[in-house]
Formats: sequence, structure tokens, C-alpha cells
Amino acid sequence: MPHLILALSAKWSLGSTTVLWLLVLLTGQVEQANSSSVLAFESRCKGFSEIFIADAAHNLILNLSRIIGFGDRPRWSPDGEKLLFRSIGTRNQGLYTFDIARRTLTQITGNLNSIRVPEWSPDAAKIAFISVQNDQVHIYVADLESGALIQVGGETGSDYDPQWSPDSLWLSFTSIEGDSSEIYLWNSVTRQTQNITNHPARDVYARWSPDGSRLAFMTNRDGRSEIYALEIASGELTNLTNHPASDAEPIWSPDGSQLAFYSERDGLSDIFVLDLASGTITNVSNHPVWEGYVNWSPDGQFLMFESARNGNFEIYLVELASGAITNVTNHIAEDRNSTWSPDGRWIAFDTPGIYGNRLIYVYDMMADSLTAVSPERCYSSEPDWMP
Repeated sequence: MPHLILALSAKWSLGSTTVLWLLVLLTGQVEQANSSSVLAFESRCKGFSEIFIADAAHNLILNLSRIIGFGDRPRWSPDGEKLLFRSIGTRNQGLYTFDIARRTLTQITGNLNSIRVPEWSPDAAKIAFISVQNDQVHIYVADLESGALIQVGGETGSDYDPQWSPDSLWLSFTSIEGDSSEIYLWNSVTRQTQNITNHPARDVYARWSPDGSRLAFMTNRDGRSEIYALEIASGELTNLTNHPASDAEPIWSPDGSQLAFYSERDGLSDIFVLDLASGTITNVSNHPVWEGYVNWSPDGQFLMFESARNGNFEIYLVELASGAITNVTNHIAEDRNSTWSPDGRWIAFDTPGIYGNRLIYVYDMMADSLTAVSPERCYSSEPDWMP
């Protein structure tokens, strides 16, 4: 059954709930859609990008452009109540939030240059983002309660990769000035910044453990790329990988007991998993082609990755208990940019369409089925699942 595209008007009402959606089905009946099957994405249909919301379970999509105008890079707030997006086109450009239940728009920033990678704090009270000003990259934090816009970091150098701690107290980021690359912490209460690596080596790609007690990061302080862990409370540093080959891009498991990372220790770049309790490191991809874009399943039982091992890019799952690898997409087109739904049932990704565009598909792991959820003739990207 083809999906129904609904354009929201001023008369559309979602009621008081935002966790469960009210959607009008083809039958005219009103039903509730589980939030775990709802995602937002951008589609470029008529020159400018528009933001859509799709319900994969009911094969319906909503076009939000009549309310919010043109926009891109939608990001759900952690409580699922608002959509953050970048406004483009005729309206004042900048970051906005759209309150789903109240159908209200709030402007967060003015027209700062090249706004990138906006990130909600886990408590949904702040938004961190990158902006290019005077040929330098700076990080800003918008405090949604006070309306304050705070520059994080210094005036010199360029700052990248803002990452919130799970308790929203700290924002980690990488600062590059000349040949130096350090990792800093910014305190969202005191608004003070501290250098936590303070080493002449290049320290980058800091990632918080799920409990917020540690940061894993990449460093070449031993003459090669290694993954270290920093205890926030004590400042203790541990080399987790300690191998002559390059190890890169640590990704914590949901329970914090394991780290996935890339390594060339078996000759080519493969995906490895480190069990932190035992120190055991396992090659879970073990194939001569490049493989990457790794994501943990929400329950920690699977790793999803993208690989061209069959001659074109496909999306694969590896079950960690058995080591079994499954090709999820199994299609001649290049399938990329995969992301899990919060409950682990759905996987969204984009794939080429017949009009030179890209479409967003959703794979249902329970039903073992694929469904296109984006407009057929538009260029769609940036899928983001509702929490």
C-alpha cells in the first residue's frame, strides 16, 4: 500500500501527548503510533530541503513544511517533545526548535555561519553546535531556559567534536591550534574550561562511557594511534589497546562493558571488540575490504556496520555471541548511513532512487521486511529516530 503524505495545517492537532502520535490512516480512523517506529528526516524536493516525519509501522509520512518552512538536519530532543532543525530559505536562518504538541516554533540562534552538528544535552536543556566564524571553527552552547548563547573554548584555534556527558554537566571537545590537538572539558554550571589531556601528542575523538565516569579517546602519544581511557574523577590514564598497529574511533557498548574500534592489527582495517573486564580483543568483521560506520544495537547484542565485501556497500549485522554476520540490505545499490531505532527493531538507511536521488528505507528486524518511507522523487537524508 503506498504511503500517505499528510501536510500539517494550522488546524492539525496532536493533543497533549508527544510520546504517542495521533495519525490519520487511509481509512480515516485515528490510531496511536508507537514512538519507536517514528523518525524525522530531510528531503530536497523543490530546491530547498523540507523536514518530514515518518511512521514506519503505519507507512505514513508527514510534511512539516507548512508549519516550520524549509529546513534541514532534524534532531529529536531526548524527551521526544521537540525537533531541532536548521532553518533555510526565506525565514530568518539559524537553529530553531519545533514543539510537536503545541505546534510552536522557537528561534535558538541568528544566522551564524555554517552551523553544523547540533547536539542536544541529555536533559534537553541545552544545545551545542559548531559555527565557522572568521575562518575559525567555534563551539557554542544555547541555554534554552535563559536564552543565553555561550561560546565554548578560546578565541584562537579551532574547536570540534562537542560531546555531552550523560548527566549533561560536561561538554567534551577537541581543540586544534597549529600542530597541537587537545581534549577539553567545559562545565555547563560554572562555564569553566579545562584541558584534560595536556600533552604534545594529538589527542582526538573523545567519547563518554554510558555512566559518565570515563572518556575513551584516540592519541598518538606512543608513536602510533592508540585508544586510551581517562577516569574523570582521578585523571588516571590507561592504554586500552596497546598494539603496534593503528587503533581508532572507540565506540562504547550500551552497558559500558565493551568498546568497538577499528584496527589494522590483522593487516587491514577491521572492526574489533574489546571486553574491558577480561581485556580480550576479538576481530568481529575479519574481511580484507574496508568496513566502517559501526553502531551498537540498543541491547548490545549486535554491531551494525557498512561494508563493500560483496562489491558494493551493504549494511551488515554481526551477532556478537555467535559471530554470525548477516547482510541486511542485500541489494545492488549502495546502502549507507544506517541508524538503529531506540528499541532495536528498526534500522533506517539511505539508498539510491531511480531519479538520481536517495531514498530512506526502514528494515524491520522482527518482520524481516524493507519499506521506503521517503518521497519517491526527492533526495532524502539525515534520518533521526524519535526517542
